[in-house]
Amino acid sequence: MKAARRREALLGAATERFAARGYHATGVSDIIAEAGVARGTFYLYFKSKHQIFCEILDSFLGHLDCQIKTIELESDRSPAAQMRSNVEGLVDAMLKRPGPAKIVFNEAVGLNPEIDEKLRAFYAKLIQRISASLRKGMRLGLVRDTDPTVASCIIVGAFRELMVQKIVFRKKGLSRKSIVSGLMDTILGGLGGRPIGG
Repeated sequence: MKAARRREALLGAATERFAARGYHATGVSDIIAEAGVARGTFYLYFKSKHQIFCEILDSFLGHLDCQIKTIELESDRSPAAQMRSNVEGLVDAMLKRPGPAKIVFNEAVGLNPEIDEKLRAFYAKLIQRISASLRKGMRLGLVRDTDPTVASCIIVGAFRELMVQKIVFRKKGLSRKSIVSGLMDTILGGLGGRPIGG
C-alpha cells in the first residue's frame, strides 16, 4: 500500500471508529484494526489520536466552507437560486460524508478548548457570511428588515438540527429534497414576508 493510500486508509478508519464509537471509546488500536495496518504505521503519519481527530475535523469544516459561495448580484442566476445552490452544497456535503458530519455534531463539541475554538470560528464565519448576504438583500429590498445576526443564527440552527435528525438520529422521511425545500421555504418565507406582530 502506497504512503498516500495508507494515510487515507487511516483517516477513513478513524472517521468510521469515531463516528460509531465516539472519541473517548476509540483507541489507536481500534483505528489500526479497522485500517488493517500495524501500530508503527499509524505513528508514521500521526502523533496521536487527537491529531488524527483534528485533521478529520479540519478537513471536513474546510470542505463545508468551500460549498458556500458569495451571492453575486451581477450573476445571471437570481439571489434565491444562488442561495439554493449554497443550501444544496451544504446538504450534499453532509449526506455524502455522514461520518465526519456525525463527528462534528456528536463528538467535537466540548471535547477540549482547541476543538471548541475550531467550531466557534467555523460557525462565526458561516454566520458572518450569511449576515452579509442578508444585509445586501435588505439594501436591495429583497429581504425584509430584520436583525441579520439573529436571522443567520436561526438559519444555521435550522440547518444543523435537520442534519442531526437525518444523520445522527436517522429520521425517516427527511430526504435531500425535503430538507433543501424546507430550508428554502422557511428562509425565503420568513425573511421575505411581513413581520408578525411586535
